[in-house]
Amino acid sequence: ESKDPSKKSNRGEKKFKKAMTKMGMKPVTGINRVTIKKTKSLLLYIDNPEILKSPGQENSYIIFGEAKIHDFPQNMAQNEAEKFKAPQKPEMVENLVKEIAGKVEETQLKGDEKKEEVGEKKEAAEDEDLNTDGLNEETIQMVENHCKCTRNQAIKALKECDGDSVNAILKIIVNVQEIKL
Repeated sequence: ESKDPSKKSNRGEKKFKKAMTKMGMKPVTGINRVTIKKTKSLLLYIDNPEILKSPGQENSYIIFGEAKIHDFPQNMAQNEAEKFKAPQKPEMVENLVKEIAGKVEETQLKGDEKKEEVGEKKEAAEDEDLNTDGLNEETIQMVENHCKCTRNQAIKALKECDGDSVNAILKIIVNVQEIKL
């Protein structure tokens, strides 16, 4: 199984790996990181993945590990905020990053009629209180924190993705990037 104690496989994942090896898939070693380019500025990456390769096909792989998102625009805003960073409390830095990101977003949204229409639709959707039946509160908060979006946006995305947090996050991020373009 896994040699790294920081990796914890659940029972279903272990059964799936065992089934795949019985089907002839072979483990691939020596790979430190897998990167998947989702959009122009969005990368998904998995550090220290466990990889199985199909012996009959050259490009068929199964990758196990924790997928993380690398978002270039968000990282650039954080780097700019850190330039002004003096020895401050972490909460103050986080608030500064949010403030800078908010100002950047405000300036990008000004002047474009299409963007204004989208903003009006968002405001109308945010005004109504969405039903959270069938959704986990922790998942809603995780999507809110990760995407820096409103609670209603997170709930709406989770409902559209049947409670799948990863797809909900990607949906929100892609929508925000389409608005900025």
